[in-house]
Amino acid sequence: MTTSPFLTSSPILLRRSLGIGLANLRQRAGLHQREAAERLSVQRATIGHYESGRNLPSVGDLEALLRLYGAEDQIEHFRALRDGARRGENWWQKIAQIPSWFDHYLGLESGAASIDSFDTMYLPGLLQTEAYAEAMFHAHQRFQDDQIHQLVRVRRQRRHILDREERPAQLRVVLDESVLYRRQGDRDVMQAQLRALLDDIEHERITLRILPLDVGSFSGQHDHPFKLLTFPENMIGDQPVVYVELLGEPKYYEEAGEIELYQQAMADLLNAAADLRDSRTLVERAAKEAAK
Repeated sequence: MTTSPFLTSSPILLRRSLGIGLANLRQRAGLHQREAAERLSVQRATIGHYESGRNLPSVGDLEALLRLYGAEDQIEHFRALRDGARRGENWWQKIAQIPSWFDHYLGLESGAASIDSFDTMYLPGLLQTEAYAEAMFHAHQRFQDDQIHQLVRVRRQRRHILDREERPAQLRVVLDESVLYRRQGDRDVMQAQLRALLDDIEHERITLRILPLDVGSFSGQHDHPFKLLTFPENMIGDQPVVYVELLGEPKYYEEAGEIELYQQAMADLLNAAADLRDSRTLVERAAKEAAK
């Protein structure tokens, strides 16, 4: 039996990729959801649910849609996506209870080819040590000790996307300098975290740049953190996603114009940030301060 090349990916990501792919093919064929539904003798909402990723189409419906859209040559690819979405597992669900909004983000992150991150209050999860993450969760005062242990395990294991053998992700981070001095936990926790950052700044798949406090005003400056995720080329039609951390439930942006705004914002932030040498110097300086 042939094994799906997508079985190791998150079902969340695969459902999304399948739905977006079907929607793009339908639009390219010049058809409305209503017309596609009529050809399959189903409700219009059924097509909408397939395209949103809410429901997976049956094999019969999937192949019928692809033939309708003139995409017979992609049947094997979409069947592999469907198989992976149906049979795959989210590894973190075996470790911890994750809020639904973050469950969705983890699904996207797990399959990302690259992640751009701008952070203003604390380090991004992929760069946090266990002790730093634990201190952050304790500060929320709404988690029990066993919950914190689970969440720290999830945070630690997320990093495997940078070191996996097949298609490891690339991570670019612009970090506000103030984060280096905003203490999470005690002095020892911050010292260890900053030493870990000095290692990460040399990682072949991590680009870490510090936005100095004295940089002043610049084009594209932002006052809230965001993440921009892009996906592998074999995820046909899967455009980038922006994840913005707001109070309450975070927001996702997926429209082309919105993506372009954040792509430009990241370019402006990288341009304003210190270069590799000066970023390393800023982290070293903060590490010395943390030791006092």
